Amino acid sequence: MIGTLLLSASVLFPLRPAAEVVPPPRDLRDFKNVVARGDGFDVYWTRNNQLVSPLLHKALRTSVAVDGAQVGPTVVLREADWQTLLGVSAGHGPPLVSWYRSSANPILFASPVADNKLKYPMGKQVADRMHDPDIVCDAATCAALWWVGANRRFAVYLDQDANVLQEPFELPEPSLLYAAGVDGRGLILVHNDQGEHRATRFGFDGEMAWDHLLLKGDQRHSARVALFTDSLRDVIAIVDVEREPEKVRLVTTAADGRLHDLGTIFAAPEAAIVHAIALGWNGERYLLAGAYHTPPSSVTSFALELDGSFRPLRMTEIPGPLLTAVSVIAANGDAFAVGGRHPYVTIYRNGHLTEPLILEEEAPPPRRRSVGR
Repeated sequence: MIGTLLLSASVLFPLRPAAEVVPPPRDLRDFKNVVARGDGFDVYWTRNNQLVSPLLHKALRTSVAVDGAQVGPTVVLREADWQTLLGVSAGHGPPLVSWYRSSANPILFASPVADNKLKYPMGKQVADRMHDPDIVCDAATCAALWWVGANRRFAVYLDQDANVLQEPFELPEPSLLYAAGVDGRGLILVHNDQGEHRATRFGFDGEMAWDHLLLKGDQRHSARVALFTDSLRDVIAIVDVEREPEKVRLVTTAADGRLHDLGTIFAAPEAAIVHAIALGWNGERYLLAGAYHTPPSSVTSFALELDGSFRPLRMTEIPGPLLTAVSVIAANGDAFAVGGRHPYVTIYRNGHLTEPLILEEEAPPPRRRSVGR
């Protein structure tokens, strides 16, 4: 979104153009979301395998039991040509699969999933003349966000059947978006606004309900943020990198918009760097998961359980990079499914983490054992 123009000696004294570097083809896989179902979890991800012809984009679903084992084969929900970009909504509600074609007038379509296929194969139109869309959902409502041009961002609310509920509304001056969520109160964004890490909420009328400063930051660097929201409160975990050692701070906002800074809930060892973090809630306990890197080469993954009042209950640390790419946590009873961007999923339960299940289209891999205490 941001371009930089650098003037150098090559502008005044042009050099012979270098040959274009074309990256080799790869099998690209992208974790999208994990949601609870009756007896386990459904993991949603996309695949763009450049090693085969014809090149197809796929949106897929892999079912996982609470012991971390894959259940049945992976299901292909949608298959499209290389010009069609596929997505799956974030959030803890039933997901929407979305897509748009790379063209002069991109149109965003979406559909809920019904059984092992899309309910509306042709999709329902959400927006046009847009790019870089995101969709977040809870149990009843979704919100779609997208860019128009280089500096305008819009949003619109949808129901779970992908119907647009009202006219799109324009968001304030764009900033670097870290996380978004939707619930019975509307849309919440966690973002960087000119070096300040802020949380901003919008009602269903598109009007701003409140805007809070979370932490002073650095405009040059993005924050590591985890967000959980429901109709009662928002819970935001944010890594404070301004002071050593790096710390994870917890901030909540009540239904009326009041902000409560709960301070540090996790501090990394001296000189360590905290990687991406994620936050989940099962109705009784929160789980904060992530990893930290201690120079020169030590990596430790961690899972921290908190009670409903955010008091620490149990800390599990595992040597290795298991949770360095964590992005989503979903809960089903006392089991938490932790998903990451490789893509993989691991199950946390009572202080144990299963070995990561690497998502594949092929037959289920063998049952996984626990790797943490």
